[in-house]
Amino acid sequence: MQRTIKIKLNEDKDLIDTIRIFSKARQYVNDIGFKKKIFNKNKLNKLTYNKIKKLYPNLPTGLIQTARDVASESIKRGKCKIPIKVREFSSVRLDKRNLRVNLEHKLISISSINGRKKITFQTHRLVEKYKDWKPVAGMLCYKQKQLYLNLVVEKDSPQINLGGI
Repeated sequence: MQRTIKIKLNEDKDLIDTIRIFSKARQYVNDIGFKKKIFNKNKLNKLTYNKIKKLYPNLPTGLIQTARDVASESIKRGKCKIPIKVREFSSVRLDKRNLRVNLEHKLISISSINGRKKITFQTHRLVEKYKDWKPVAGMLCYKQKQLYLNLVVEKDSPQINLGGI
């Protein structure tokens, strides 16, 4: 069973810049994929990885791969017929390569353009409710000048006893 917790983060220039650069990398992959009518992740990686690494040398490899994956999914959804315009601050998908969260100690470690950032956050009712769940992924968002982490947590589903049926 999975749930999503929205955690408000303090403003952090490195994370905001990471979101902006991630969005540019994603747009680059979208443009190449649309132009060449390709949405296969491996083919897109061969066409775009080195160029993105040169354009944005501080963007961590894991985030380049994620930008490629998200762009590939968008191109596939549009069936290579619609050019995709990425917002300046599109959400950044995070996984175990670039996100670690300790709910009990209220600590987040996240990849950024300036290395790994260790951030503390304020607790609230939802965080407390799910503090014994396992964080598995997240989305880093910047909307209305506010930084958020939408954290996906999971826990084994409870076993249902059908009473000998």
